[in-house]
Amino acid sequence: MQENEVNTFIHSLEKLIELKPCIEKLKKFIHHTNAIPSIHLQVNDILKNIEKIQTQPFLLLQLQRLAETEKLSSDPFKHQQQQFKEILADYDLQVSTASKLSIDPHFKMDRYNSAIAKYQQWLLDLLFLLYCFNFNKSALTTYFIESYVIFMHDIYQAHVTTKISLRDQASINGIVLAEIPRNTMVNVYGNTINDYWLKVSVDLDGIETEGYVQAIYLKKK
Repeated sequence: MQENEVNTFIHSLEKLIELKPCIEKLKKFIHHTNAIPSIHLQVNDILKNIEKIQTQPFLLLQLQRLAETEKLSSDPFKHQQQQFKEILADYDLQVSTASKLSIDPHFKMDRYNSAIAKYQQWLLDLLFLLYCFNFNKSALTTYFIESYVIFMHDIYQAHVTTKISLRDQASINGIVLAEIPRNTMVNVYGNTINDYWLKVSVDLDGIETEGYVQAIYLKKK
């Protein structure tokens, strides 16, 4: 799948009425926590799970049959998500050690009893949406999945207008993680912290680093 095809596909997702409730649920989940691991870690976790599923013939066959059955359904989304989860009920989603270290152990949700379980649920929902469109196809590339995760996070690019500090908290009292040089491009998370601070990720010497910067020093691309 070419870059322009991926971009067209990603930006057309919200127009699909049958998927909108699921997409909005996932975006709401993302917007209500700052404990989500980095984009890079999420992409690796998704790829790892896809690769593992594709090495299990019986599991793969079940998912393929589900995909073919739903193509004939008059309401393709109504039962598909539940059936997808039932097929993967005994499948333990793989979460990287790095991701586990990035998840806030104190963040909990009523329905899930731990931050790890919540992150696994997020991965499962995202895998379902990916398989809705690209089941068992070569289009499930790193670029496609990265673009999809970025879309779900409402991420956009911006550059810094002057040298600024990247902090571990949305406060001038936060620990300085790094200094970001002027004109550096950063990825800005759409879930706004407040009027003064934004969560960003930035590549510094080949290492993706997340933190918070003062919004006044960012200019949207």
